[in-house]
Amino acid sequence: MCIYVNFEKEKALSSLSTFGIGGNARFYIKVFSISEMQETIVFAKKENIPYWILGKGSNSLFDDRGFSGLIIHNAISFCEQDKDYFYVGAGYSFSLLGAQTARKGWSGLEFASGIPGSVGGAIFMNAGASGKESSDHLQSVTYIDAAGEIVVLK
Repeated sequence: MCIYVNFEKEKALSSLSTFGIGGNARFYIKVFSISEMQETIVFAKKENIPYWILGKGSNSLFDDRGFSGLIIHNAISFCEQDKDYFYVGAGYSFSLLGAQTARKGWSGLEFASGIPGSVGGAIFMNAGASGKESSDHLQSVTYIDAAGEIVVLK
């Protein structure tokens, strides 16, 4: 099945931002898996549709004129622990991650429990508080580039 069937048209950006402002996006899709994200990015590139990837919308200001492209809402939300590492989806709640790791006895991400965004957004902007930053506890990042390819950065 092609993902573009799931596109919504004229989605109110104000409903996607904690600020509650913004016009409509020409197209909108919410993706729940890495493969859906890859397929969506490849489709947008092939069709020459500008796109913006959105997390939880906690640090996003949208223009009242809207966006003439595609908003890709990242809902890739998983959190798995493997020994000393946590593997977390970019759409996962950063505040929830901070609280969960602290409850499991891990230290370092307690500051995250007060930051309302997604893990992907926190990493992208190196979110921090109380003298701590996301990058202080990051081992690697796996992301999808503009061509839809998976890239790992250590």
